[in-house]
Amino acid sequence: MSAARNNHVKSIIDRGDIISTQYTNTPEVGRYQGNGRFGCVYSKLGLHDHPSEQDGYDQFGKTQYMHIKHWGRFSFHSQYMDADTTADYILPLMKIYWENTPENISDYSQAQSFYNGTLTTSFTHDEGNQATVTSWFDSVNRNLSAIHLEIKGAAPCIMFAPVTDFMPYPFGYKDTAHQSFNVNKEGDNWVIHITCVTAVPEVTSQVYIHSNAEVQVCDEGLRIIPKQGQNQIYVSYGEPVDHVAAEASLKNTTNYWNEAWENTGWLDLPEETSHSMWVRSMAYILSTFNNDQMGFISTNGFTGNPFPFNFAQDMFYVQPALLASGQVSILKAWIESYSSKIDGMKDYAKRLWPQVDGIFPPWELPYGPIEGYHSPSVPIIYCYEPHNSAYLARMAHEAAVMVNDPEWTETHVVPLIREIALFYRSFCTKEEDGYWHLFITPSIGQDEAGGHNQKDYLCSLYSASYSFQRAVEYGLDADGAYQTILEDGLAFSNLLSEKGFLYASAGSGMSDYGTQKHPVQLNGLAYLPIADGPTAPEIRAYEIRYESTDLAKKPYFFGWTLGEFLLASSRMQDAAGWQKDWNNVRSSNYTDENWVQIYETSDATVQPFYVTTHGLFAQSLYSNIISDYWGKLVIAPCNVYGDSKVSFGNVHSILGVKVSGEITGQVASVTIEAWKDCELEVHGHHLKLHKGDQKALALHLTHNE
Repeated sequence: MSAARNNHVKSIIDRGDIISTQYTNTPEVGRYQGNGRFGCVYSKLGLHDHPSEQDGYDQFGKTQYMHIKHWGRFSFHSQYMDADTTADYILPLMKIYWENTPENISDYSQAQSFYNGTLTTSFTHDEGNQATVTSWFDSVNRNLSAIHLEIKGAAPCIMFAPVTDFMPYPFGYKDTAHQSFNVNKEGDNWVIHITCVTAVPEVTSQVYIHSNAEVQVCDEGLRIIPKQGQNQIYVSYGEPVDHVAAEASLKNTTNYWNEAWENTGWLDLPEETSHSMWVRSMAYILSTFNNDQMGFISTNGFTGNPFPFNFAQDMFYVQPALLASGQVSILKAWIESYSSKIDGMKDYAKRLWPQVDGIFPPWELPYGPIEGYHSPSVPIIYCYEPHNSAYLARMAHEAAVMVNDPEWTETHVVPLIREIALFYRSFCTKEEDGYWHLFITPSIGQDEAGGHNQKDYLCSLYSASYSFQRAVEYGLDADGAYQTILEDGLAFSNLLSEKGFLYASAGSGMSDYGTQKHPVQLNGLAYLPIADGPTAPEIRAYEIRYESTDLAKKPYFFGWTLGEFLLASSRMQDAAGWQKDWNNVRSSNYTDENWVQIYETSDATVQPFYVTTHGLFAQSLYSNIISDYWGKLVIAPCNVYGDSKVSFGNVHSILGVKVSGEITGQVASVTIEAWKDCELEVHGHHLKLHKGDQKALALHLTHNE
């Protein structure tokens, strides 16, 4: 790849860097780093916040090391279900912080380079002493993290302190959990053994620390006494610090991130907040997920905020952004992991609903085996959301398209599609009205405020329809049952309201109008395309989304709702509607004032770096420029930038091509490159391409496609 191209991509990614030059001793959102296995958030002075300041800083999220292998299974009595249960939660490891927080800060700078995968913090403190802290998580040797310090003058000591008391999950296991630790030395590594004594069984992790500075054992754990000049601190989970790997760590990590961005489908957007949000969203996604198959890290990555697990639904919200960016290996690893758990998901579905066949991924995904998980009861009613399986169906299907390997598809994808369709078929019955209905108990819909045990949850009708369509497509309809259901019709029309939109369920009617937490009526626009384009009820639901959704007019948004609004606006090709949604990102306090990250819910500053919604935002930003959602390749379907130039490159489509080019107003110049043999429509041009073929097109974008 040419140096010019390298510099071009670097300049695009650099525009998303987070640079601060003003220091205030007040809590605010930190800086997130990770490698898909190991990560944390660092605070203003380059390390974690001091324990004495934790209550204040925790208002904007936790700062602590976390590793995907440090998790525990907890047995407890669920107050929500009034029943005993078990659940898996990722656990905090430890904190690294200045023993005495530096004061009188001047000459302050903190710069997060996403292109290089580093965070550099420098400042002068306390009578002219200077410190520069550079941190990263090794993207090649993924159990390794590093901090380099350059000290001029004196510096406070640095503490390594295991987290000994914490609440595993404030919405589930609310008691205080405890971890014990001990320290010993093995060769030139110090080892902190951290045991969560509350988990069942107890879990122990070893964290190895190597430094060229003096290290002392102390009550908190370890104290590092920095020296003048260069200090290196290496932190390794589960294995001693490898000196060769440590020496090459910074170079390996920067090379990894440089190459990752070079191979990522990129956007060059003329408006700074949307461009920065695309860069940061993709960086956080790539910092949170990799192809290790060690488990599914939590919705907020390695931050500890707020969910200590993930959901199939939330992973699905990230998946299309991975595909558009070309990061297929991550999704491939996800599907291989899910396919290895089919027997466990069958067992889990039977435990929740003895009458069903097929698979259901646990709503709260485990880190350990599914067998024995959530036993003897689930911890919360939201575990009974039958719409959940279909998101795995779409992930599996689109992975199959992108991996483009029939043997892999037959091994990993077909069994998943088969079992997901069987799941919905298990509680799908034809009634006297001629339609097929869904009813199963216990159950709850995706709009978790919409009542329990309802018939024909709209979200589940979408899920069943999508799953049956894929079963037919993959030749899994031997008796013709799925085709019959699709031809007769699922009971969508029974949910049609006088206002022209679909009710959330057969039992809800207008009772939840204006109080919905999540706008499930937009699912066909945002998540599961079951038609060739927007249907009349979906269009109507889109038009009234601010009226039907609780507090949206305020504006205030629960969970990922504003992300779905943005994605629906992209699909509707409604630039004005999208701009309204985008303006509400900050006005609803869905992000911090610097647009560093997205909160889980408006005003929920304790829950930053919600990677789930970063996935939806990235999807929307890609979809504004390149869309294949309805089966045709459309350029600039929702161009919100007017006559300003938009550039893009290497954006991947499930239709078999990569797209590069630029758009100015209604004029587009694009190059279509086939990554497989394919045939597709592009703005009236019928293209039949062999793998590697390129086709240049000059387009005048005069109407919506």
